[in-house]
Amino acid sequence: MSGADNPTIETARLMLRPPTVADFEPFAVMWSDPEVTRHISPVPLDRENAWRMFLRDNGHWRVHGYGFFTAIHKETKAFAGTIGLAQLERSIDPPFGADPEAGWAFAPQFHGQGLASEALHAVLQWGESVLLPRRFVCMIGETNQASSRVAQKCGFRKYAATSYHGASVILHERKS
Repeated sequence: MSGADNPTIETARLMLRPPTVADFEPFAVMWSDPEVTRHISPVPLDRENAWRMFLRDNGHWRVHGYGFFTAIHKETKAFAGTIGLAQLERSIDPPFGADPEAGWAFAPQFHGQGLASEALHAVLQWGESVLLPRRFVCMIGETNQASSRVAQKCGFRKYAATSYHGASVILHERKS
């Protein structure tokens, strides 16, 4: 890890860093893929909505000093996905409050390789050292078994079932 203003986290196979404008093209391609969005959004994101999400993610770093990292696959130098912590002010019951919310999405060619677990573990370690939270939370679509496994491997436990924008979701927490 390096620098509080521009942190970089290195794992065995990934380099995690705050996003740059150069990341938008592969970010937009990833979010337009139905395989990526099937548990996250009712429809894949068009370019305009991908741009809004990209700006949200970048703005989060400016406002809160933390956010979503761009994951770069070290061997291929390819954009692998996005993963991080955020304060998304979701209208959800029970509310997340001020607890940092973990989130992740990886491009389909990087699914099933354990990269999300590897990256989330590193992001949570970083978050614990920088944010000093009592707990982390995450929201996972009820049928998203892959992300449920990632969360479980990284110490999250289910604490509630609810709905978010009409979709059934499971809320998880990881206490520090």
